[in-house]
Amino acid sequence: MSATFENLRRLYKNYGYSRYKMGKFEEYDFYTKNKQSLISQGVLTFTDVNGKLMALKPDVTLSIIKHIREIEGLTQKFFYDEKVYRISKNDNAFKEITQIGIEAAGYVNDYVICEVLELALKSLEIMAHGRDYVLDVSDLGILKNFIPEDNSHEILNLIAAKNIDELKKFPDVNKNLIELVKLKPDIENLEADLKNITGCKIESEKFSDIINNLKSFGRNINIDFSTVNDMNYYNGIIFKGYISGIPECVLSGGQYDILIQRMGYKNSRAIGFAVYADLLNKIGTQENNYDADVLIIYDENISVSKITACVQKYINQNLSVCVQKIIPDNFKYRELVKLNA
Repeated sequence: MSATFENLRRLYKNYGYSRYKMGKFEEYDFYTKNKQSLISQGVLTFTDVNGKLMALKPDVTLSIIKHIREIEGLTQKFFYDEKVYRISKNDNAFKEITQIGIEAAGYVNDYVICEVLELALKSLEIMAHGRDYVLDVSDLGILKNFIPEDNSHEILNLIAAKNIDELKKFPDVNKNLIELVKLKPDIENLEADLKNITGCKIESEKFSDIINNLKSFGRNINIDFSTVNDMNYYNGIIFKGYISGIPECVLSGGQYDILIQRMGYKNSRAIGFAVYADLLNKIGTQENNYDADVLIIYDENISVSKITACVQKYINQNLSVCVQKIIPDNFKYRELVKLNA
């Protein structure tokens, strides 16, 4: 995965995002004050030599927001590649997890939102290695107009599951909410579909404009209003990225103006995403059950140039290659190539 991570770092640098470096520790009090904003509620703590309670950092976003400056008209852009310490979603135990992602904070307009969505799509392309990928995009700014505050958590769970039958049982659920969840993931007809469904004109037009700016990505974007997240943290555009063959989302993000304003930046907005690097690493291990993609064996009298040309052909396809005179014992490979003189 090291090459993948390096390509992600290069992508973010090319778009003007600066590397954010942080220490491993933070005062525990900082996390207790922002407990509702943590993805993982578990925090590993220890007492330092001065008797102060410290925490191994479970999150990067909070640390970045803590150190930004609120300057009118300035978008502060960061990417990070850090170790955090939290309960892993895969085995419910504390793990050291590599967290990769970007944050754009301060002045955030439609262009910045589009840029972050584009970077999410390009990140998926880098991680997919030729497999199919898709970014599901929704807008909590539209959904919240039709979600009653009472039972909102339960309703969000039903939306995420696309459980239309159970949603209909709530007497105060607006019919437009049902239509949004059932909406086809069609970028081309999005504007007309939203006009027919929703009564929130301003939010719908803004969402349509943002998505229309990303039409060049075509089939890699789904409009999916069953994509939801915590409305006490997120607002506006939210999204999740998927790669074929991986049953969970590998990338997740959205606008979190609520968080940044809760932390005292009243005139700022923010948007970002995180890549679930631990999930990618585990899947990479599961898939890479081979010692090499291609094993090349050759006759004694074959020329070096012919072997080299064959190796280069597969290397150019981004495949791993092992050249041997004979097949090694217990050697696992996807493809066997025999070169004869």
